[in-house]
Amino acid sequence: MATRKEARIIALNILYSIDVFGFDKKEAFDSYFNYSEVKDISNVRDFINELVDGTLDHLSEIDNEISKVMKNWKIDRLADVDKSILRLSSFELFYMKTTPIKVVINEAVNLSKEFSTDNSGKFINGILDSLKFKRDEN
Repeated sequence: MATRKEARIIALNILYSIDVFGFDKKEAFDSYFNYSEVKDISNVRDFINELVDGTLDHLSEIDNEISKVMKNWKIDRLADVDKSILRLSSFELFYMKTTPIKVVINEAVNLSKEFSTDNSGKFINGILDSLKFKRDEN
């Protein structure tokens, strides 16, 4: 059985594959599970789908909000994995209000530590800390 943390990792990988490789959702899921050791996601499948579908459905609004808080930086210049982490976390921050803000930010920082560079955690923390005030507006 997968945890919510593992569900976020799966969602991140799927969103990354869609963004970077141009996969559709099914291709991204299939690609992930062809190489993953995680096989039983029955308890978090709905959560993964909500994260992926919600992020994709609100992508333009999410990118717009991220762009507003980045100083002298454009979203298309971000490392692909950082962009995917920010998009996923922003969706959860804005639209999944049952997840506490601290949990969203902590999980995003942990994802960046696992999948990105040493400096990404601070960067992602700063962006999400700025975005947390937008939570009630969405």
